[in-house]
Amino acid sequence: MLEKEAEDRINMVLASLKDGGVNSVRRQDAYNFLSQEITNIPHLGQYDVSDIWHGATNRKVHGKWGHTRADYWKYTSVGTEGFANMGRATVNCPESLAMIQEYFPQSYDIFLEMIKMIGGL
Repeated sequence: MLEKEAEDRINMVLASLKDGGVNSVRRQDAYNFLSQEITNIPHLGQYDVSDIWHGATNRKVHGKWGHTRADYWKYTSVGTEGFANMGRATVNCPESLAMIQEYFPQSYDIFLEMIKMIGGL
C-alpha cells in the first residue's frame, strides 16, 4: 500500500504540473517536486515520512533523511520500515504522525488494524 500511495501522489503531482502549463513533464519532475516538498517539512515532521518515501520510490523521492547505503532497500522492505516509522511516530512524535497520515493515510489505517490485531500498543 505504501508504494501504491506513493505512486498515486506522484501521478497527482504530474497531473498538477501538466495542468499548470508545464510543457514536457517527466516523472523526474514529480520526484524533484516531492523531494523538495518533503525537504521543506520541519525536522520533526520530516524524519519518518522522508524515510518511507525513500523506500517506496526506490530512492527517487526523499527529504533530508533516509538510508544512505545503496543496498539498504535490498535487505529491508518498505513495509517493515514503514511499520517501524509509523510505530515511532504514533508513540512519540505527533508532528511526524501528521505527515504520515497526510502522505500515507491508507497505509496508516492498515498499521492501526495490525496493532489492533496484536492487542494494541
